[in-house]
Amino acid sequence: MTEAIFCPFCHRLQCGQARCVDGEVGADADGGEPGGGLTITVWPSLFEPRGRRVRTSWAALANRTENPVNYDTNDNLPRWSSATFANNYRLLANVEHVAAVVLDLDQGAPGQQVVDAFGGFMGFLHTTKRSTLEHPRWRLVLPLSRLVVAGEYVRVWRATAVRAEKAGIVPDYQAADASHAWAVPARYAGVTYQYIPLYGVLFDVAAALALIPPSAPLPLDLPSGPLPLGLASRVRRASRYIAAMPPAISGSGGHVACFRVALALVQGFALPHEVALRLLVQEYNPRCQPAWSSHELRHKIASAALRGRRPTGWLGQATGTRRRA
Repeated sequence: MTEAIFCPFCHRLQCGQARCVDGEVGADADGGEPGGGLTITVWPSLFEPRGRRVRTSWAALANRTENPVNYDTNDNLPRWSSATFANNYRLLANVEHVAAVVLDLDQGAPGQQVVDAFGGFMGFLHTTKRSTLEHPRWRLVLPLSRLVVAGEYVRVWRATAVRAEKAGIVPDYQAADASHAWAVPARYAGVTYQYIPLYGVLFDVAAALALIPPSAPLPLDLPSGPLPLGLASRVRRASRYIAAMPPAISGSGGHVACFRVALALVQGFALPHEVALRLLVQEYNPRCQPAWSSHELRHKIASAALRGRRPTGWLGQATGTRRRA
């Protein structure tokens, strides 16, 4: 394929579905109407950070996803994003605005389970390269009710992740960055491709931001006062332990990092939930970028209590060399 001849979005000559534009976003690219204008960014491959803006529509994007191009390999597959960037250079600091929230559901879930969780919204989902009939992996795309900036996007993404987890679906926390570039939908030999449209309302940005408020301060009524002697000792050890754990940074595995801390507190040191929450809020959360909301931290504690694989208290009994949770 020759990029100078083919549209970098759909790779067809004069497809009519999208046209590349330079400079500022036009007035028709508001991203707010289901069938209206939309400006996205595309790249010839993951390894080229400078892309091109493409003016299209949600209807055209859905049609392109429903009818993917055939590829023999995932190497140098073109990428796309519903975000636009200053100078078209893909960097988190360059994000101007984002028009859709995207979740990768790589741990596998039946398509109907995803539809049940998000079927009230407009959007679509499609399988990815590693998907199989026995273990389907999905990419979910939900247009937003309005354009958001990078700081808002991480909160909107978290609200979407909360909905997924409540339905028993685990999203890929490594792909929560507003500057993330997605492989264009593609059909591979020997891999069954599935596309499922979603019909409903645009994903409500205001409701998402209300669910996941700005970072600090956290409105938490934490327990205070002296702790029992044995518990106080475990708390001191836990405090030293999590001080050496990496902070949660958005776009760099932040969800996983925070969950590991919650797992160490609840399972490793067998701390009561409210005591573990106190350490998360007062000692760990200030190091995170951005800080977590009270809803999210309580959710991490509750999830850690259910998902531990080692005997409860194994860190509280450990001596000598520090071990990882």
